[in-house]
Amino acid sequence: MATINSLFVRNRLDSRNLRYVRYVRESVQTFFSPYASFDSQVVTVEEYTNGLRIFTAQLIFAFKNGSFNFQNGQLSSGTSLNTTPTLSAGQVGELFQAAITEFDAGRLKDVQRQCVSAEFGYYNLNAGISNAPEKLVKAWRVSPKNQEYPFAYYQDEAAQLIYYDNGIRTFR
Repeated sequence: MATINSLFVRNRLDSRNLRYVRYVRESVQTFFSPYASFDSQVVTVEEYTNGLRIFTAQLIFAFKNGSFNFQNGQLSSGTSLNTTPTLSAGQVGELFQAAITEFDAGRLKDVQRQCVSAEFGYYNLNAGISNAPEKLVKAWRVSPKNQEYPFAYYQDEAAQLIYYDNGIRTFR
């Protein structure tokens, strides 16, 4: 953690709204002239605003020999939305059960026997849309406790499903 903090401070990068998720440091050898090696440090972060996580705001900062090299994605401009949910965790759990019934009925009994993890935060409805302005809404992320899949995001005020993922990918 001290190493990451030092990188951000030395490169004048504001990390107040960031939480470090992953750090990788390795020596990289180039395959072109002058065939130099350099110290690569890559920091993956999640972004927060108003103390709540922005679910769609995971960013990567890359450093080369201790100097900032690049960042993927854009930092949030924040929001004036409040931090008070409209829905309760119990209501979100019920919405999640309904989504599993609709999209993944085979898993319903397994999920019903487990506790559900619900986190309140913000979701950028325009995430992944090129050049679209950020559109943060209050949202919930729900999944079975201690399981990666299935998970869902719900818009808080509309009690509406934004995204459901059961981990199954089908390619043609």
